[in-house]
Amino acid sequence: MVKTNLLEYFSQQQSHYAALGTSAENWLSQLADFIVGGGKRVRPTFVWLGWLAGGGERYPELSDAMTRVAASLEFVQAGALIHDDIIDASDTRRGKPAVHRIFEAAHATQKDAGKVLGDSADYGEASAILLGDIALCWADDMFLTAGLTAPALQRALPYWSAMRTEMLTGQYLDIHGETLPTVDADNARRVNRFKTAAYTIERPLHIGGACAGMSSQMKEILSDYGVNLGVAYQLRDDILGVLGDSSVTGKPSGGDISEGKRTVLLSHALKALKPNRATKLWNLVGKNLDEEELALARELIVESGAIQESEREIAELSQKAASAVAALRNVEGVSPQLGDAFEAMIEKVIRRTF
Repeated sequence: MVKTNLLEYFSQQQSHYAALGTSAENWLSQLADFIVGGGKRVRPTFVWLGWLAGGGERYPELSDAMTRVAASLEFVQAGALIHDDIIDASDTRRGKPAVHRIFEAAHATQKDAGKVLGDSADYGEASAILLGDIALCWADDMFLTAGLTAPALQRALPYWSAMRTEMLTGQYLDIHGETLPTVDADNARRVNRFKTAAYTIERPLHIGGACAGMSSQMKEILSDYGVNLGVAYQLRDDILGVLGDSSVTGKPSGGDISEGKRTVLLSHALKALKPNRATKLWNLVGKNLDEEELALARELIVESGAIQESEREIAELSQKAASAVAALRNVEGVSPQLGDAFEAMIEKVIRRTF
């Protein structure tokens, strides 16, 4: 259903902006390919679960609108990922060239043919920045025109606004952390809390719940579930960023090390290693590593016990999320099937391989 809504939205936009010409249409088609062609659809799923938890079944007439609200978060995610890949100078995303690399390669081909001028890398980045911007604009447009009633929209807007602010501020904190001469564990945890947990799980749940008119009790339960599971999501991402199989994750193997990500995992490793080994690891962070250096970095992180410590934290956070589900099941009107769906998402998040 999310994919159908996205395709319909793109069709409307292409029809509306056809007058902008072939170049613009080709540019916008890259956004369609990026969004429709991949992604885990985690955020739309949590919007829908929040909607049901808040009592959305009382408003069947809003079901179609809610599918559009859920789909709109894929535009937010697209804008964030396209910009993130530029910031991190990533070459790939979802097993394909990153969007800025696609534009760069296309420009280089035309330049070789004598059809365009300028620097291909600059063109690629500029084109992708603007594409990410329009994705964020269309997210707002799709959300605001989804067909919600005025009361539902007014209830959801504060959470929508908070999600965007937290996501972008969390991204800044991530960038800022990479400038520090050491790993600020508190900053890393703030990044996990706001760049990932709030934006990936907590706020989507709130948006769906608010549209349904969730109670204050339900909001607290959804927050407890969303924050704990969201941080666990990022801790799993940190492990995959070091040990993940690039053919499965779709991102460069060991990318977090080369990019200098100041993660909680790295903090654990540096704290646990003996000083000379910690220095050796630190000297590899943020460098363009060859296979031998990358293997050494992985070896040091594994040696430190940081993987086990992160796995312990993931298990602890997952248990807290499960306790929130137990509280959810005790709320009047919540079906056993909905509780099962919330529990299933815990397993999906913590056991994922990409």
